[in-house]
Amino acid sequence: MITRRNAALVLGGYLLARPAMAQPAASYPTPAPGRRAWAKELPVVRVGLLGGENDADRLTRVDA
Repeated sequence: MITRRNAALVLGGYLLARPAMAQPAASYPTPAPGRRAWAKELPVVRVGLLGGENDADRLTRVDA
């Protein structure tokens, strides 16, 4: 059964995906496989994720 909510979700999903569908495939070429030039200068890439705490809680925990 199609309801207004389902129709709105389908329409919203279509409108969000539409710009991605409009891009031609050649505009984003895939890079060639192999090591990159920047790998010599940056041997380790570190990624940090912050939890859901706010700045005041984090500063209190680090300063203590």
